[in-house]
Amino acid sequence: LGYKNIGLADEFPDNQGLALIPYNRESRRFYGLQRMRVDHILHPYQFDYYQSGIAVGDYPLDHHHDRNPEEVEEEYPPIPSYNVPYGCLVSQDVGNLLLGEKNISVSHMVNGTTRLQPVVMQLGQAAGAAAYLSIQKSTLPGKIDIRQLQQILLDNGSYLMPFIDVDKKDSAFEAVQKAGVTGLFQGEGVPYKWANKTYFHPDKEFSRQDLKVLAKVLGINEKVSLNFDDKESIKLEKIFDLISTQYQIDISKISKVNKEQPITRKNLALLLDKNLQLFDKFKIFLNEEK
Repeated sequence: LGYKNIGLADEFPDNQGLALIPYNRESRRFYGLQRMRVDHILHPYQFDYYQSGIAVGDYPLDHHHDRNPEEVEEEYPPIPSYNVPYGCLVSQDVGNLLLGEKNISVSHMVNGTTRLQPVVMQLGQAAGAAAYLSIQKSTLPGKIDIRQLQQILLDNGSYLMPFIDVDKKDSAFEAVQKAGVTGLFQGEGVPYKWANKTYFHPDKEFSRQDLKVLAKVLGINEKVSLNFDDKESIKLEKIFDLISTQYQIDISKISKVNKEQPITRKNLALLLDKNLQLFDKFKIFLNEEK
């Protein structure tokens, strides 16, 4: 076309300037200790996969079947953003094997979104961190403490939950990420064009629905009645009264917080992480699936 500064790269040993192998959107996949399906994206809180998240994605479900001689009709439901559980990288049959890129343990439909480059780059980082931790602890990848793996990833700037409204520059980023993967707080997933979203709503007042989620995870939902209606604001002291029935926590040692006022979701996540050490309190390990 007459351009002097544009051409095919000469990085491959091919006299036509082409790559040695074709690019395929979908590759063979293996069965891992967890296998991610569309339901895990659509309804994350009906399952526990999100708790072992090590990477996030926001691309919609998308496949191409141009080479298929038969017409293929697939319905792609709109999805929110999501995270990928660690067990999708760990082989079910070969104990010392970790896979990444497009070979991870996901369904055909889910592969339509996890195949994207931003996701597979995160998977590679997670696999490398898991391999390091396995060697350090002299154990197999499927036996490592997932919270330790997640902490390594957080220390290196990775996302565990796809909360779009609390980024890495926020001082509460780590606490919010931990509160998310431990299940203490739930996000709101929203399908949105080619970049789906999940909101944490950090500045929203902690609500009675939030309280139900928190109490269920802490195992104290049936032990204590808070005796207030759905429209009443929930004061920090009331929340800590509930938590202290199950966990040792001393609200008197918390300074610069008005205990008689409602509290935002972000600030409560910070307080809970500081006082409960969430990753120490809520350990998780993989269980083999068949």
